[in-house]
Amino acid sequence: MITRVLVAASLASALLAGTASAQPQMSLSTTVVAPGESVSVTITGVPGSFFAVLGSSVNGGFSYAGVALSVGSDVVILAQGVISGRGEESIPVVPPFNGTILDRYYLQAVTSTAPTFVPPQPSQGRAVRNGDLVAGLLGSEGPQGPPGPPGPVGAQGAVGSQGPAGPMGATGAMGPTGPMGPPGPAGPANVRVRTRSALINPYLAAGVQVPCAPGERATGGGGSVSGVPGLNLTQSGPYPELTEGETPSGWYVSYQNTTAQAYYINGYAICAAP
Repeated sequence: MITRVLVAASLASALLAGTASAQPQMSLSTTVVAPGESVSVTITGVPGSFFAVLGSSVNGGFSYAGVALSVGSDVVILAQGVISGRGEESIPVVPPFNGTILDRYYLQAVTSTAPTFVPPQPSQGRAVRNGDLVAGLLGSEGPQGPPGPPGPVGAQGAVGSQGPAGPMGATGAMGPTGPMGPPGPAGPANVRVRTRSALINPYLAAGVQVPCAPGERATGGGGSVSGVPGLNLTQSGPYPELTEGETPSGWYVSYQNTTAQAYYINGYAICAAP
């Protein structure tokens, strides 16, 4: 049961001293209730701050600690407590519509980091309407009216004239020829082909390493299988296996013999000397 209290004395005794918290938000589960029914008031604010829910039949005229509130001088405290760690509290409130002709009731939440609510941080005020009286005020929706006549067409704006073309700029003079760059390094003077052969046994794999002569570097290479069916070239690449940026000194080829006969396999390297 909601107990009416004296305005300033009741707030001062029910709410304890401290600084104000951040402004809270208040939402209602509904804005129309029948007499005796409750509305759920949800307060969102800083966890750990104190809160109070105020009610009044008037939507203004009362101030507390110099802060104007959205309730009147008949204000009562409907609920109070501390906002939990989730930052939200929901409280059921029964507006005093039973046995009255009150058509609406005003609610407001105040919070503070200290228990005196000096000064209070108020939420926006909200009104709950008496469902018995609202039902009598709402009529059925009327039919849609006919469309109005179209308005007159506005005058077309004048087309602006095109401005004159700007003068063409003069062609700049050709710059002087730049100096000739230095000659590049000389290419290899001598290119030679180096070859080697090896025996590959039946049903086995084998390879041939073809090194360049000392001072030479490999620029390419490969191998040949002489058209023998079942003798397949499986790998061809620089020798030895190198990392990025190094210079090869030979070539390597490998074969797979899938026949029952041994063959000689061939590899070659293209070697260049400075």
